Amino acid sequence: MRPAHCCAAALFLAAQSAFAASSGHEFFHPVNAPSPRPREEKIPDATGLLAAAAARAARWNACAARFKEKGHRTDAVVTLKDRMLFVDNVKAGSATVRKRLKEVWGITWETWETDVKDRRRGCGRGRTTTACVTEAQANTTLRWAVVRDPIQKLESGVRQVWERPGHNRWLSADELVKKQLALDEGKFVDEHFEPNAWRLSGRLADGGVLRLDYVLKLEELDEAWPELAALLVRGARGSRQKTLATLAAPFADRRNHHSETNRRTHKSSRLSPAMVARLCDSPHFADEWACFDYPRPAVCGNNSSVL
Repeated sequence: MRPAHCCAAALFLAAQSAFAASSGHEFFHPVNAPSPRPREEKIPDATGLLAAAAARAARWNACAARFKEKGHRTDAVVTLKDRMLFVDNVKAGSATVRKRLKEVWGITWETWETDVKDRRRGCGRGRTTTACVTEAQANTTLRWAVVRDPIQKLESGVRQVWERPGHNRWLSADELVKKQLALDEGKFVDEHFEPNAWRLSGRLADGGVLRLDYVLKLEELDEAWPELAALLVRGARGSRQKTLATLAAPFADRRNHHSETNRRTHKSSRLSPAMVARLCDSPHFADEWACFDYPRPAVCGNNSSVL
């Protein structure tokens, strides 16, 4: 098997060749002169997953308009200098991605570039959010996120909640989700219960909803990552353009090692079929399957389209 860095280097060289053969325009516009993103260069997609991620993003962008009135903000890792915006989606590989970006590029969701600091919007300390970036600024970046099967994501959130102090750590998965479904839309028992659609629909500084270029599935992240990393490095500047081998390297074991059974109560983190059926029809989670191209659970029937 060839070393990962060889494959990554080949991807980058192929990307450069494709770009050189194009019209000669810059792939990204300078940060100081934001404008809509030009036609993207073609990155060879050995698996077809990057093309699927772009199609999924287009599907999601059609869904996202419904969230404009919610007005919530979402955590993000933003670098206008290197033209990337990663939307942090809890329980969907977000810690893994943030760790890689920090190790290789030295950026986190607490990295504040001058152009996104604005004390009036609460931007400049703590976590960066989508509300710290205007639509014009966002359009200069490669905007991407990772989603996860809705039920697996929520069950992972249950295991995360069990690790926190408070009464919730004594509840079963069904009990926690029943508690969640009793809340008003936009309210959550815990941050880790926020669905894919909620996390990806954070508002921008000027009130719009962020449009994404790529939405990867966690289930395919390992295979799709090298192609996406090639795009990220192509948009970077300076020494970061030489980081593809390390950025695109395979991820270490990223499995959630929280037990599927609560060590205090021995209750399971698995949801019952009856509770899954309730999720499919709830305002909190109804968008999850159709908007991100996941098959609905069999117990939910086929009334899935919200598009």
